[in-house]
Amino acid sequence: SGAVWLFSIIYVAHSEAKEIIDLMRTRRKPWYLIVTDDYIGFWNCVDWISISIAAVIMCLFVMLNLEINSVNHALAGYATVTASRTQRPHDQDVALISDFYSKVESMTSMEWYFRLWLCVYPVVLMMRLFKSFAAQPRLAVVTNTFKTAWDDLLHFFLVFFSVYLCMTVNAILFF
Repeated sequence: SGAVWLFSIIYVAHSEAKEIIDLMRTRRKPWYLIVTDDYIGFWNCVDWISISIAAVIMCLFVMLNLEINSVNHALAGYATVTASRTQRPHDQDVALISDFYSKVESMTSMEWYFRLWLCVYPVVLMMRLFKSFAAQPRLAVVTNTFKTAWDDLLHFFLVFFSVYLCMTVNAILFF
């Protein structure tokens, strides 16, 4: 499934790059004017943001796996030293355990960043879904409604989450 996701991200990046190249071939303006005047729009920015976040997630996945391997090797090293049943100075044990826990701390920090970006990515994917809504005339009613009512929605969610937060704090304090 990871390979399918990777190839779909590559396909989206390729199609966006191809769109820019096609614009450069058909227009007779400098490239920066073509990009700023003819290409950059809200939906193209959403596509590039989704590509960028996917690239960040891929890098964080690789880095997390490297951290996990580092923790596994540190644990295996400590297990082999402990299993040898030889008397060692206390300072060596403390150094091995301290090294292991520093690697575990680094791994959990990397895992937190990975999960954070995984939480952001579905929001951007929902924005790409709205892009497809905007392309269909009947579904464009939804996106046009969001465009015109964004300030009312912002006000609603501000009030809603304020009340929700107060109720949550009250529930925690009382129960």
